[in-house]
Amino acid sequence: MSWQNETREEIVFISPESNFFKALWKANDRSFEKKLGLFDLPGIKGTFVQDLNVKSTSYPLTVYFEGMSHYNTANDFFTALQNETGQWEIVHPTKGSLILQLVSVTEKIDPTGDGNFTQFDMQWLEPANIERIISVDELSSQVLMQILNTLEDSKTQLAQLRSDLYAAVQSALNVVNQVTGITEIATAELAATSNLVSESWESAKNSLSNTSELWKADPSDITAQSNMVDDLFDVVSLPLDASTDYATRFSAYREMLDSAILLSPTSNIEEDFNRALFQELGLIIILQSICKIITTSVFSTRVEVISAMDALTLAFTDAVNAIESVQELFETTTIEKQYFSQSKSWSALQYLFALTMRYLISQFFNLKSEKRFTLKNARSPLEITVTEYGDLGENESNYQLFLDSNNLTGKDILILPAGREVVVYAG
Repeated sequence: MSWQNETREEIVFISPESNFFKALWKANDRSFEKKLGLFDLPGIKGTFVQDLNVKSTSYPLTVYFEGMSHYNTANDFFTALQNETGQWEIVHPTKGSLILQLVSVTEKIDPTGDGNFTQFDMQWLEPANIERIISVDELSSQVLMQILNTLEDSKTQLAQLRSDLYAAVQSALNVVNQVTGITEIATAELAATSNLVSESWESAKNSLSNTSELWKADPSDITAQSNMVDDLFDVVSLPLDASTDYATRFSAYREMLDSAILLSPTSNIEEDFNRALFQELGLIIILQSICKIITTSVFSTRVEVISAMDALTLAFTDAVNAIESVQELFETTTIEKQYFSQSKSWSALQYLFALTMRYLISQFFNLKSEKRFTLKNARSPLEITVTEYGDLGENESNYQLFLDSNNLTGKDILILPAGREVVVYAG
C-alpha cells in the first residue's frame, strides 16, 4: 500500500455529543515535549537530568469547509466547539482515529478574499486519559455510520472509471451482474425467511437493473452511476436484515466474498481496468455487510466473539490482498492507465474495520467466559445446569444454552457418562 493510498484529503470530527463534521485538510505538524527533572547540586559540574516521560502530544490543525453551504457548516462547527464539553474523536487523514481535547480555535472570516471556503485554525492536545467510555449502542451506530461513509468514498474511487469505451463500460456492468448473481446464490435462502426483506430485495434488484441501463446509456452521468452503486449496495446487504443469527449470515457472506475474489481480472487491458474497479466496489460492499452482520448479531459467549474477531480479520485480509494483487497487474502500464486500489476508500475501510473490532471487544467484556471440566460421575444435564447456572433460566434459557454448548441430542439429554467433558459459561 503506497503513501498516496494511505492519505486522505478529508478529516473527520465527532463531537462529545456525536455531531459529525467533515472538512478538507492539507497538512499539519504534531509535537511533544519531554518532562525533565533538573537537579543542580552544589560543588558538582553540570545538571542531573531525570527523564519523567513526555507531555501530551500537540496537534495544531488547519481545516477548511467548502461548498454551497460552507458558512452554515462552519457556524455549526464553531458552535459545537464552543458549547460541547469533553474530548472529540478525530479521524486524522494519516494518523487514523485520535481522541483529542480542544485547546483553542480561530475561525478565519474573509468573504471578500476567500469566499469559497471557511478556514479554522485550532490547537488540540492528546490527553493522558485517552480512553473514554462508549456504549455498545453508540459503537454500533458509529459502525453503521462508517459503512455509509465508506460507500461514499468508494463512489469517489469510480472517478477513475474508463467510460469512453463501450467494451470497458460493458465490462463494469458484467461485474455488477456477477456480484448480483453471487449474492442471489449465497443469500436467497436467507432472504426468503422474511417476507418484508424478500420484497425489499426484489425491489432493489429491479431498481439496480433500471439504474444500470440508465448508466449504460450515458456512462458520464455521475448521478446515474451513484444510483447504481446505491442499488448494488442494497442488493448485497438487504438479505442480512432477515436474521440476527451470526453464524448463518456470516457463512453466506463469507461465501460471497470468496466468490467475488475469483472475479479478479487476469490481464491489464482497458476492459480489465473497469473490471478491477467494480470488483473492488463489490468486495468493499461485502465487507461492509459483514461489519453490519457483526453489529446486529447476538453473541452469547466470549468464545463466539473471539471467533468473530478472527473471521473479520481474515475476511478483510483476504479482500485487501486480492485487490492489491490486481493492482500489481497494472504496474507495467503507463501511469495514466494504472489501477491504484483503494486510493479513496483505504482510510475509511480501515476505520470501519477498527470500529467493528472495537465493538467486538466491548461485547467480549460483557459476556461470559468459558469453563470446561470432566465429569467424575454420571450426571444429568438438568442437574448440571442448575448447579452451574443457579437455575434453568427464564423459559429454560440456561438449560438450552447448556444443551447447545455441548451439542447434546438423543440419550445425552437424559444422562451424561463419567469422563465426558462439558462446557459452561460463567459470568
